[in-house]
Order: sequence, then structure tokens, then C-alpha cells
Amino acid sequence: MNRIDRGIKTATEAAKLVTYSRFRVGAAIFLGNRLVSIGWNKDKTNPNAHSVFRWEHAELSALIGTSKHDLSRATIYVVRVTRRGVIRMAKPCGDCQKKLKAAGLRKVVYTNRNGKPRKMVL
Repeated sequence: MNRIDRGIKTATEAAKLVTYSRFRVGAAIFLGNRLVSIGWNKDKTNPNAHSVFRWEHAELSALIGTSKHDLSRATIYVVRVTRRGVIRMAKPCGDCQKKLKAAGLRKVVYTNRNGKPRKMVL
């Protein structure tokens, strides 16, 4: 399994952990071949949480706990899965892109509307 397939598979599994929302998005951060962190959309129950959204986006969820890592060579994989299990568009929103870049991430692989991986450099 190549690196992109592994990243997409890991992010897909994270997305499947979302049980309450039609927005089932998962993210996985890899540093080389090593999985650093995963995250998925979560309901923001703490008003002091770091997200400005009612929902904590998967990308930001994956960033939690990565502060000890230099993410400049890391890649984040982002996937959205419908309730029927179909992979769809998961391009990070503008705010998430800014926060990923501020954290040092430059490489993003996300699924397009047809479920195929797309690369983006921040």
C-alpha cells in the first residue's frame, strides 16, 4: 500500500468514528510513514475549546497533541464519508488551511467530489 492510500485509509477510518452528523470527516497526520495523530469532526461541548466553530473540524482535532512534532515535513490526509459510505469532497476550509499552515503543515491530501485524492500545498 503506498503512502497516499495508507493516509486516505486512515482518515477514512477516523471519519467513520463520527456517529452524530452528516458531516463525517476524518483527518490523519503522517510524518513520513509514521502516524502522528488522527482526528474527526466533534461537537464542541466546551465553550473555551480552541475552535471558533460549533463543530471542531477534523483537521483541528488532528492537530491536538502534535505540538512536540515538527510538522514542516508532515502530510495531513482529509476524507469525508457519507452515511452510505461514499467518499466525497473534503477540502479543508479556509480557516483550517490557515491554522494548518500556522502549525507548520504544508502538504495536504484531501478527497475530491469523486472521492479521489487531490494534493494541495499551503
